[in-house]
Amino acid sequence: MRTAVLLIPFALSCFVAGAQSSGDQAHIGQTQVSHTKSGETTLTVTTMLKPLQGAYCAATYAVEYTQKDAKVGVAGVIDNKDCAASSGEYKLLVRVRDETGEVKTLDFVGSWQRNDDEPVKFGGDYAIGNNVDVVNVRVVQARCTCAGEPREVNESGTLEN
Repeated sequence: MRTAVLLIPFALSCFVAGAQSSGDQAHIGQTQVSHTKSGETTLTVTTMLKPLQGAYCAATYAVEYTQKDAKVGVAGVIDNKDCAASSGEYKLLVRVRDETGEVKTLDFVGSWQRNDDEPVKFGGDYAIGNNVDVVNVRVVQARCTCAGEPREVNESGTLEN
């Protein structure tokens, strides 16, 4: 448990003390307000932090792509064996070569979420510009977080309860 002492004007201190919703990661355990002769207000807030929910998991990404004139069509599958309910983010890198031969990289950020242990399909059409050829498409900076505790994977590769 931490105690913080802040010197801020009284009107702002009332706003800060009442602004936190019950859905936040932390909650206010105790608030004390005192005033000084110089007109400053001391606000002491005791905050209790909840433990982090979930754990990181190792998702795998498979991606296919097809150039469609000034767009690239991408279809992919995200899976992880660490936990059932999970979510994450990824960056899709699309490398293209323009008519002068210069290679450029375009990036598109995506996110996903699942409530069971089934693979997640993702994709769509992404604008790549005119007069370019797609060199390759790949997923980078992928992150996966279990919604609950990670579960053990048995020898056949399925999740155990």
